[in-house]
Amino acid sequence: MKVAITILALLCPLFAFAQEAQTTDEVVLRGVFDMGSKKLYSLSSPGAAKRDWVESGNEFLGYTVGEYDPETQKLTLTQGEDVFVIGLAGSSAGPAQTDDPAARLEEAKKIFQAIKFKETVGEAIDAQMKAIMDMQRQQLAQSGSPLAEDEEYLTFMDKAMRQMMESIDWDTVQTGMENIYAEVFTEAELKGITEFYSTPAGQATIAKNPELQQKSMQVMMPSIMQASQKMGESIQQYMAERAQKDKAEEEPAAE
Repeated sequence: MKVAITILALLCPLFAFAQEAQTTDEVVLRGVFDMGSKKLYSLSSPGAAKRDWVESGNEFLGYTVGEYDPETQKLTLTQGEDVFVIGLAGSSAGPAQTDDPAARLEEAKKIFQAIKFKETVGEAIDAQMKAIMDMQRQQLAQSGSPLAEDEEYLTFMDKAMRQMMESIDWDTVQTGMENIYAEVFTEAELKGITEFYSTPAGQATIAKNPELQQKSMQVMMPSIMQASQKMGESIQQYMAERAQKDKAEEEPAAE
């Protein structure tokens, strides 16, 4: 009996929460940006005089931001002992996926315009190319290859890699990515992503992406090179064992 009473006591606050939850028209939920480890919510006043991207635990217009339910698309807010729920703007309490693929595609296109896709990709590739060439130089040096000091060869490899990347039709790639975004995200989510990239934080994310890529590669390079070296050793061992096995099979059996 005590166990049953204890369970009931634990459940009571949940029932009370459900009963006390209210709606408020003082805060508008304009979008949700799911970053995997955390979610960002685009909140604004009704007239959008004040707006910001916040996460759970932050304050906005006197409300403490709680958790978001993706099924009902409602965000919990608290103010003192009062509990409020607000729905995603422009949606009902049901699923936010729109039946209009064209509208989703238009929103997806806005995202790629906001991030300046081709320019951003170009800068990111330049950063990665430099990191890849640095890694190749180190690998050649470690292996004792004379090509490590052959600047003509290294220059040719760098030029060949850049020509390969320049031959890619980035307009076609962008169109394909826009269609993927339109298929994966809802219209409201796409609007939220676009709005995020229009904020100072979003613009900083775009502007600093090449630097982030380059520094990330520098952090990963030692581990990649170590793993690559181990893989090379394993391949060499396998080839030596295979050659030995093939040789033994070719030799005539002893009389």
